[in-house]
Amino acid sequence: VEKFKKANLKSTLFIVGKDIKNKSIQSYIFHAINDGHEIANHSFEHSNRFSTLTDKMFQAEVQKTNDAIYSAFGVSGSQL
Repeated sequence: VEKFKKANLKSTLFIVGKDIKNKSIQSYIFHAINDGHEIANHSFEHSNRFSTLTDKMFQAEVQKTNDAIYSAFGVSGSQL
């Protein structure tokens, strides 16, 4: 985030939902949001087996992360 700030650039940061519980990651994300960076959804577990998930299971992964982003930071994560 500091390098982006020095270069006067904004970025999209993809967040794995399960990592939001980590306090140092939360701090980093808060800093990034305050600096104007976009937060995007990168699933909850970041499983290597996405091809084995049903549509409902995949949707649940995305929704769980959206909920975690909103709960922790009060913003909606982009679904890129």
